[in-house]
Amino acid sequence: MKLKTTLLGYGLIAVISAATLGGIGYWAATKLDHSISGMAESSSDLHAALVADMMHDAIRADIFALTLALQNTDTEAVKAAQDDIVEHSKLFNDSIEKVRKSDPSEQVASTLKTLSPKLDAYIASAAEMSAIASGKAKMAMENMGKDKKDKPMEVKSSSKDVLNDLNAKRPDFLVAFSDLEKEMGDFDGLVEDENKAIEENSNNMASNSKTSVLIGGVIITILLMLLALVVTRRIMATLGGEPAEVLETAKEIARGNLANHIAVNSGDTTSLLAALNQMQDSLRILIL
Repeated sequence: MKLKTTLLGYGLIAVISAATLGGIGYWAATKLDHSISGMAESSSDLHAALVADMMHDAIRADIFALTLALQNTDTEAVKAAQDDIVEHSKLFNDSIEKVRKSDPSEQVASTLKTLSPKLDAYIASAAEMSAIASGKAKMAMENMGKDKKDKPMEVKSSSKDVLNDLNAKRPDFLVAFSDLEKEMGDFDGLVEDENKAIEENSNNMASNSKTSVLIGGVIITILLMLLALVVTRRIMATLGGEPAEVLETAKEIARGNLANHIAVNSGDTTSLLAALNQMQDSLRILIL
């Protein structure tokens, strides 16, 4: 086989080895990217679940604040509590909806399905009590799902009557709170467990990717070192010595110096240096 062909073959092997190492690196990077994306989405779901849990308690606190404000006939505090109820209810719904749209697991999706009607009932109960505090009984009925075509009807009520109506509704509100509390506990636990599982899986994936790249790098490095050794030995066997030495020997013969001693390896009859030695001996015989 010609030296050129041999070197091209070795070069091809080197290119394939480098491409293989690059492929391993790309695979590892893809795995890590997928892992990071999963962790980010899981962390986002966990954050949304925590916000939902806080809003669950915040709405109850808003109702207590609303009752206290009515007792103190503090209209500004009443308005602030009502605004908080609206804001916290929206955050509650938005947080649950965010998890629902994030392609959750079957367990989380099932829990959300069970949780949703209780969430609606809880928020509707809070909205009803807020409406009662405003003296708008019709609005309260609308929030409970009654005929929304009718216009809200203002109901003139004394502060004491409104407070009595509010206190009368409180047991229903607390029941709705308690019914939702268990579902929220299950929901938070599932999201947290899944977050931990994804985090652990991501860490394992990252570790495996690093190991794969390291092992692949070591194997490719050893292969290239062996390839370099084989190429070097092949070239040296073809030349019969160092390139500079062979070149200088050829120049000496070209100058007519046939007395130069050429050191040929024992048993070497095929290298370029061996051929030069044979040529020098032949020329010396012809001239002498």
